[in-house]
Amino acid sequence: MSAAIEQPRFLVVAAGGWFVGALALGLGARVPESLALASLFPPVRISLLATVAGLLVAWPLLRLTLATPRRCVAVTLVEMMTLMVLFQAVMWPLRLATPWSIERTLLIDALALSAMTGVAGVVAFGAATSSAVVRAVAMAVVLALSTGITSIAWLGTGIPGVVDAMGATASMPTPGDWRALVGASGANLALLVIGVGASAIVAGGRGPMLAHPPRVG
Repeated sequence: MSAAIEQPRFLVVAAGGWFVGALALGLGARVPESLALASLFPPVRISLLATVAGLLVAWPLLRLTLATPRRCVAVTLVEMMTLMVLFQAVMWPLRLATPWSIERTLLIDALALSAMTGVAGVVAFGAATSSAVVRAVAMAVVLALSTGITSIAWLGTGIPGVVDAMGATASMPTPGDWRALVGASGANLALLVIGVGASAIVAGGRGPMLAHPPRVG
């Protein structure tokens, strides 16, 4: 019988520390002069962007520097969903200090989660290997997806897509915004499926040059 998946307690603590640090970064970069939205919004925006950077860059870097866990696919998916839930606990309360409508907040939230879905596919494959080269390439792909430097538009949502959605002057997203989200989400979901499938093949022993050696004892 396969071992049960360990609860991601360390990840929760680390994510909590990152979120607190992101809030401190926002307040330190732009101290609010009053409780008015115009004064609160800039530091909150910085804090949320730092939080998104944690989801799309810091978590992949952490996972790709750790040893391959048992049931790598399941562990990666559990960590992804844990961080997505924690992000909701940050995103929606801080929305009260922004001028965003519920629809605008939903768009920003969905863009961040969509980008994380695609990143998780790359992480799942990279974490299933013990090759430093493969892991380095996986991290380079993660950075390309997260920073939007890739030339493929639907994979370039990442942090720039979130920045654009946050900086939009219109309160309500346009139909084009939603269509772009749907396209990006479909592409990122496909990337997740491909990455998870490749990770399962490697973990199943059909990729002996990449697979992590079995643990003894």
